[in-house]
Amino acid sequence: MAGDGWVMDIIWHTLLLGGDAMGGIWSSWSTEILLGLSFVAQLVLTVTAGFRWRGAGSRMRCVIWFSYVSADYVATTALGNLSISRTAGSRRLAAFWAPFFLLHLGGPDSITAYELEDNQLSARHVLELVLRVAGAVYIVYKSTSGSWALIPASWLMLFVGVAKYAEKTMALRRANLANVRRTVERERRLQRRRSRTTKANFSFAGDDDEGGLLMTAHTLFPICKNSMVDSSVETASNTDDAAIVHAKETLFREENYKNVFRVMEMELSLMYDFLYTKAAVIHTWHGYAIRAVSPVFTAVSLVLVELSNVAGHHRRSDVVITRVLLVATFLLETVSLLRSLASSWTGFWLDRELRPVWGCGWIRHEVLCRSRWTWLRRQVASICRLAGAKDHRRWCGKMGQLSVLQLIITGGASEREDRSWDKECERYSKEKTIVVPQDVKELFFRRLLGQLINLRKRREDTGADMEMELRNMVVNMRTKRGHVILEVWVEMLFYAGYRCSKESHAKQLSQGGDLTTIVWLMAEHVGLFLVNKTSKGAEEDYWNTRKRRYSRQPASQNV
Repeated sequence: MAGDGWVMDIIWHTLLLGGDAMGGIWSSWSTEILLGLSFVAQLVLTVTAGFRWRGAGSRMRCVIWFSYVSADYVATTALGNLSISRTAGSRRLAAFWAPFFLLHLGGPDSITAYELEDNQLSARHVLELVLRVAGAVYIVYKSTSGSWALIPASWLMLFVGVAKYAEKTMALRRANLANVRRTVERERRLQRRRSRTTKANFSFAGDDDEGGLLMTAHTLFPICKNSMVDSSVETASNTDDAAIVHAKETLFREENYKNVFRVMEMELSLMYDFLYTKAAVIHTWHGYAIRAVSPVFTAVSLVLVELSNVAGHHRRSDVVITRVLLVATFLLETVSLLRSLASSWTGFWLDRELRPVWGCGWIRHEVLCRSRWTWLRRQVASICRLAGAKDHRRWCGKMGQLSVLQLIITGGASEREDRSWDKECERYSKEKTIVVPQDVKELFFRRLLGQLINLRKRREDTGADMEMELRNMVVNMRTKRGHVILEVWVEMLFYAGYRCSKESHAKQLSQGGDLTTIVWLMAEHVGLFLVNKTSKGAEEDYWNTRKRRYSRQPASQNV
């Protein structure tokens, strides 16, 4: 027993000494530690946030979530620590770091919200913005006075930090579905007054196929945005724009299932950008202006910091940390500027917004008509390919719902034929996402597009119920079991897409998209093109009627 007490005393004193050592390190280096953690979280989000749309795995999503949540707590703790400690008063460069915490609170351009609920809390983010900016201004004002070079450097970086943080708050507010609904109503009224008749004929030179489809997706994006907020049921909200009418008619007249699918996935990627990134505020006049001046202000601040240290007034460690921080910030801001300029959002914005603005026609001509913007886009794309980045405008190809279709259509394997359907369904329910071959997606969406167009045309002409048409089609098909199940599966997904709430479609985008969302979006486009909807809730009433009719049918008649 005595020996055990001696061992416990050693362990206890060791823990006390270790705690004292850690406390001393924290009291001396707490600001530096928090600054490093904040910058690492910012860097991790910059690199990994884009993987969400491409269907990131659970481990990657945990990394993104942890970085997203910890970035706010670390930066807020650091600002509070600077405001009450004596470090900022005795070390002016430590106070100079306060604007960088605001910059990190703004986050990278590739993520503003982790979940859709973050957008709904935008009012709370406004209050947090005011309090944190006030704290940073207090730190800078209190601690940088008396230095002719450090004062302007601090205020320049404070401007950049406040601008980036305000951008994030504004993006969260604009992506709130309630605010989107009000914006749609306001844009509808303005659009009717302007009565636009122009057609979007711009495409990426040298990349006619992919670039043309991407511009079509941008043109049809208002349909996707309106559908997310239940405003697409009124035809006037979309078809008043001649460019939308022209793009929609051209896309569906060709009945090219591959192009339709590609446009739908591009539209969903644009919707992901709108809801979960800064795209809504980047591609505006003030967004481009902020990105243009941010690298310049950062470079000027670096020069001013060096001038303030000519006589060696600052600690060497503070100078090294500040240099690394400014250089890294300059590189990140330059990358942000180039990526925003090379984005397809910029090309569409230049084509649509500069056309009606008086005096800006020459800018549009120099940038677009002379292919200078296209050259910049190619250079940035080539750098991204060298870095191994994938096209985030394309569907990730990992949709759990298609694993059953893959089993039905590809088949061929004897071991699969020997299994019972119960075991296959159990395997499907337990398996994670499966990579879907391109031929499976092509076959599925060819059937889906054909049914949407043909059945709705028949309903227009004869008034026949879509369910009876589909049942007769399945009965008369007399083909293999896989094709019959495929037809029923298409109908089920088509119905499920309308029954799902719009919020569920929006939430699913943060996890890489969902097959039901693509089916629903395609139905929205085809429905607006073929059916003249005149009353809100018409589609909901239609599906409720079909559900009641189907439930009254005998079980033996169900397919």
